Formats: sequence, structure tokens, C-alpha cells
Amino acid sequence: MAMVGILGVGLDGGGTLILDLGLDDPFLSCSRSQWIKYPNVMVERPHKLKIVTPHQSNIATERHHAVQQKQLISLLISSCK
Repeated sequence: MAMVGILGVGLDGGGTLILDLGLDDPFLSCSRSQWIKYPNVMVERPHKLKIVTPHQSNIATERHHAVQQKQLISLLISSCK
């Protein structure tokens, strides 16, 4: 599984990660039941993150498991100092 729809995120302290938005997977796609309604605003319930590192040999497997658990996978490419 490849990452589809990615977002680079800078972390407080200088770390960087790549967030896979999971746009290729209908299991992560948003349904109306996942929205929280406030007056004049609708906010999607956030997914939890599963963080992996580039040194892991099973990133595709980790992504597959994360999707099954309604999690987004994020690749930590540099850590905070």
C-alpha cells in the first residue's frame, strides 16, 4: 500500500512527519455520521495517528492495520530535538 494524499507536518520542537490522509481507502472516507455538529459549524471527528519510522521494514503492513482500526499512518522523518 502506498501513501495517497499526504501532508507534511512540522512539529513543535523541530520534528517533521508525513501524514497519509488515506484518500485511496473508502474505509477512511467520511460519512455524515462522523461529523460533530455545532451551531453553524460541522467538524469531522479526528482519526488517531499510528506513527512509523523510515527504518521499519513493514510500513505497508502497518498502514493496512492502521486503516482497519480507522487510524491514519504518519511517517516520522525527523524527530524533535
